[in-house]
Amino acid sequence: MKKLLLTALSALAIGLLPAGAQWGPREIPEPTDGLKDAYKDYFKIGVAVNNHNVVNPREVTIVLREFNSITAENAMKPEPTEPQKGVFRWEDANRIADFCRAHKIPLRGHTLMWHSQIAPWMYQDKDGNLLSKEEFYANMKHHIQAVVNRYKDIVSSNPRITPASQTPYTCPMKSPYLRQRHQTPAPHMSHTCAGRWRGGRPSRPPHPERRTVFK
Repeated sequence: MKKLLLTALSALAIGLLPAGAQWGPREIPEPTDGLKDAYKDYFKIGVAVNNHNVVNPREVTIVLREFNSITAENAMKPEPTEPQKGVFRWEDANRIADFCRAHKIPLRGHTLMWHSQIAPWMYQDKDGNLLSKEEFYANMKHHIQAVVNRYKDIVSSNPRITPASQTPYTCPMKSPYLRQRHQTPAPHMSHTCAGRWRGGRPSRPPHPERRTVFK
């Protein structure tokens, strides 16, 4: 009788356990749609990727399910694409561009010119001396045209050059060209790349050269 009672209580306890506790965790089916589907009537959902994200099977699945716009995280920035003048390394950028072509996903170009991840050859000579403004601009134009022409079939848009073309009022950099032109005693003025001077934002309006476009 005692044994029968214990058996009955054990069966009752098992019956009260949640299904997951009895049989282990339930398998959650892989979703068939993502953020891009939820917002398809409003706007595109984008993601920045590196060359590994477009070859790793698990990451590829997530990218294709969730996003319908892609940006190269670093592969299309100045130094990764042209570490030396005329010496281009297209492998990583090509991989991302080919992924977008294969899956018909618009590729938004990354910044064509930036204060960071820029190779020294673009603004200084082999001895470390700053180039003239004309040489610097010629190097920028050479680089920008090479990148734009290579990916113009797949890149849907490019951001304007930033923060190079947003200086000196949004982010007063250490450029001797701009200091000379605008007579800005910048060396003692620390700045952050968020576009603020320590001590507040400058009051002058944006400079018209922010809209410079290389043709």
